[in-house]
Amino acid sequence: MLTKKIFHSSIPSAYLPSYDDSNTQQELTDINQRYDDLLVGLQHRVDDLELTKQYIEKDSNVVNEDDWAKDMENQLMNARPQSLEIEDLEREVMDLQVRQ
Repeated sequence: MLTKKIFHSSIPSAYLPSYDDSNTQQELTDINQRYDDLLVGLQHRVDDLELTKQYIEKDSNVVNEDDWAKDMENQLMNARPQSLEIEDLEREVMDLQVRQ
């Protein structure tokens, strides 16, 4: 995480403009505040991206479970007897035994 701030004492005095100390300190305070605000904004965006990623993963899981449920439903529909006639039922049982 980015946490570096600019402090008045970290800048050599030779590079400071000829403002008095209070103006320079105020400018550095303003810069640090803008940096903090940007950091908070970026963290919110990262949090939003994480939530979006979790949503996509859950959505993908739901789609997979839906596909599985449809497959199971088709298998169950195919496993039901196609007729109530004894000859047809015997043939279906024989077919199932051959498949296994």
